[in-house]
Amino acid sequence: MYQTYTPSSILSIGFGETLEQVIVLTDNKVATKTFAGKPVTRRDIMSLDDWTIMAKSLGEQIQTDYLPLPPNPLLPRNLARPASTYAAPESGRGYLMDLNYSAQSGSSSAILELSTLLQKYGVSSVEEALAITEVPVAAPTSVEPESYPIGTKLSWKHNGDSSRWYNPNSRTAIVVKDGILQVKENIDGVTTMTQAPGADYQKVARKFFSSLADWKATLPAGGTTTVAVATEDFSLPSIQRKAAKPIVTETDIDYIDELKRRYEVHSKLQEGLTPVEQRCDLIIQMSEMANHIKEIMQSSTLTSVNTTPSGAVSDAMRKLSYISKRLARRAYTMENCHSRIRIMPETANVKPISFINNYRQRIMAFVGGREVEITSNKKLGLLGVAWDRQQDAIGKWFKPTVEKTFAQLGVDLKADGYPRLKVYYRCKSIEL
Repeated sequence: MYQTYTPSSILSIGFGETLEQVIVLTDNKVATKTFAGKPVTRRDIMSLDDWTIMAKSLGEQIQTDYLPLPPNPLLPRNLARPASTYAAPESGRGYLMDLNYSAQSGSSSAILELSTLLQKYGVSSVEEALAITEVPVAAPTSVEPESYPIGTKLSWKHNGDSSRWYNPNSRTAIVVKDGILQVKENIDGVTTMTQAPGADYQKVARKFFSSLADWKATLPAGGTTTVAVATEDFSLPSIQRKAAKPIVTETDIDYIDELKRRYEVHSKLQEGLTPVEQRCDLIIQMSEMANHIKEIMQSSTLTSVNTTPSGAVSDAMRKLSYISKRLARRAYTMENCHSRIRIMPETANVKPISFINNYRQRIMAFVGGREVEITSNKKLGLLGVAWDRQQDAIGKWFKPTVEKTFAQLGVDLKADGYPRLKVYYRCKSIEL
């Protein structure tokens, strides 16, 4: 009859490159955790009795709950004791004995710390140090917190093959409101991907964990976890975090440009062609269409229509009809442009400006207590609101009112001198 172990216990044989570890499961089974000194990417499950027979046939001694390493012959072994009998951290003798036990197990950091303590207090062995009534020792290390602020980035990397310029095994996770979201996983240099049912593409696999402990329990042995604490309060909605950041600009146009960049607003003031430029452009287009019609009329398809297949003749006539209709529309538009130039010569060389925004995000200004969409064009040096001042009509399809400052536009100002603005961002709104 072999010894029984509690489920979740870790059993180890060998050390270094021959280290093999298994996790004890229920129903007298074990799952491979580490093989040949490296964490496994695929777990093998077998009977605990069979694994014990295999370990004893190799002449290995089964260790529990710690990583067996080659002993250090330079340190005394009569002070070694099981990990379950560790003394309280505040006990000087207990801490020294724990440190000596770790050093005997091959921990380089423990060996260095133990040597430093012995040299500091003028003794040559651990026995002499224990003979001292009270040995001043270093303070215990701080305990890792059970949770981190929302937005904290957790990165785990395996301390594996140093011959590669990159780390083949890593995990990246973000602390979210309800737990831990693992956003990336690399196994042997390959990123884990997933494909939704019915989709023809893959995306990086994500996995949610309800707690930090659950995420750490899935990490292979032999790795290092680093923490990058978030500098922002991610418990607040993104629109509030963006609004809390100060805006430092020199001009009113720069102020709106910064808001557009921050809230991903794609509105703009677009400059069109003057009536004279539009008329010239239409004449050029009509000339090209007339040449195309002439080419079709002079082609062999229509000059010898009686001997040409009926299908080719139909295609040529269909092209003539299509081009002629486009030519007629441009002729009508050109006539209107010429009429505007003749009736209002003062606007013949004035480029019209239109307000463009085909997206949901927008910035609103208060003009006379009414919400009006506002945008900017730094190249033109203008601010614009979707409000026709002459007709007192609000809408992007009307002629916008453009000026260089908020005061010239008539935007309502707050007590601190800043304009009264409101932002619509991701189905939320906030007044700045």
